[in-house]
Amino acid sequence: MRRYYFHIHDRLEIRDEVGTELVDLAAVQLESVRFAGSVIRELGSKFWDSSRWQLEVLDDAGGDVLRLDFMGSLSPRQHPH
Repeated sequence: MRRYYFHIHDRLEIRDEVGTELVDLAAVQLESVRFAGSVIRELGSKFWDSSRWQLEVLDDAGGDVLRLDFMGSLSPRQHPH
């Protein structure tokens, strides 16, 4: 198994210094979606402030594996006046 690191890039950079051991790319993809979902849940209503953020996954050699880009925004009609 290889170790993968899940870093978040937004206004601040949050680096995964521990990593997670996973068996293959399919497991990395599944864990990426699970992890991103947990971050979105933690953000709550802040997710909708139109800020972009990115989840970047690197392997144990520091190579890029995948990236997920996120931004939530409300329709202008939904903003309070």
